[in-house]
Amino acid sequence: MPLPFSAPADSASTGVFADISPDVSPDVSPLSAARAHPRGTARVVARERLLAQLTEARRRRGIVIQGPAGFGKTAVLVAWRRDLRALGFDMAWVTLADDDNDMTHWLDHVLASLAQVSPAITREAALLGGLGDMESEAIERTVIALVGGIAACPREIVLVIDELHRLTNPRVLEAMQWLLDYAPPNLHVVLASRSQVPLSLGRLR
Repeated sequence: MPLPFSAPADSASTGVFADISPDVSPDVSPLSAARAHPRGTARVVARERLLAQLTEARRRRGIVIQGPAGFGKTAVLVAWRRDLRALGFDMAWVTLADDDNDMTHWLDHVLASLAQVSPAITREAALLGGLGDMESEAIERTVIALVGGIAACPREIVLVIDELHRLTNPRVLEAMQWLLDYAPPNLHVVLASRSQVPLSLGRLR
């Protein structure tokens, strides 16, 4: 059974890899475990440990949280948001849906979430993204403009991309990769997914 924070060899540079897996004893079937009350003592202790580790890693450039549906990825991140606010961090949050495989939808949601932190962050990127030219070069320019807006922000920003497993469009994944590659020091990206993250994380140092 994977440990709550088991880091595979190729994820060390990411900072933290959380593998949220069912805590099933040998004499309990997976079905019974899935129906168990989610606020059991072991689950609460595991969540508190996970929150502590997330807070300790809050300045890392990238954090990956991976686990099956129903095992508390989003709930942990919601609780962590409260802790981060107390520490002076801002959080932008995007929960992906199936239609976010469309470049325009994905970009609109990312810009909207960061604009809630500060409209100045996304001003230039929104102008470029609204030109209607969504070729790769134009998308990269838009991402670079967004990164510049984030870098100019005097505060630390955590960007949560929840339900990342819904992204399968190569062009959207390419844009997501650019955002990770060009991320300034004050941007900390958290990727929550049910499956392995389809991105290169080697540059997140």
